[in-house]
Amino acid sequence: MVRVSDVATLTLGNAPVTIERYNRMRQISVYANLDRARITLGEALTAARVKVNELQLKPGYQVVFGGSARTLSEASNDFVIAILLAVAFIYMVLASQFNSFVHPLTIMTALPLSLPAGLLR
Repeated sequence: MVRVSDVATLTLGNAPVTIERYNRMRQISVYANLDRARITLGEALTAARVKVNELQLKPGYQVVFGGSARTLSEASNDFVIAILLAVAFIYMVLASQFNSFVHPLTIMTALPLSLPAGLLR
């Protein structure tokens, strides 16, 4: 039998009650609520990213946004993919109708130019 005092020195100190982990890495969660009347989520995320870049975190540290911020990011990425797929689908439909690969491009490039006139009517 070995006494603890022979092997270690006991001191009282402060320590976290629990250690939270995400993907086997330690994490610290910071929660915030926005005053939606004064600032939008996109503006808040932009300001937060600027502040995080100013911190110049040491290697091994990272900031990951969750909750509504993650949902907004995923939604904007999905929106871009949906627009690209819609343009590709429209091109394929026009190409099959005109039996040409060039004519759909001319129609699709002329369409944005006609939108202001169509909206004024």
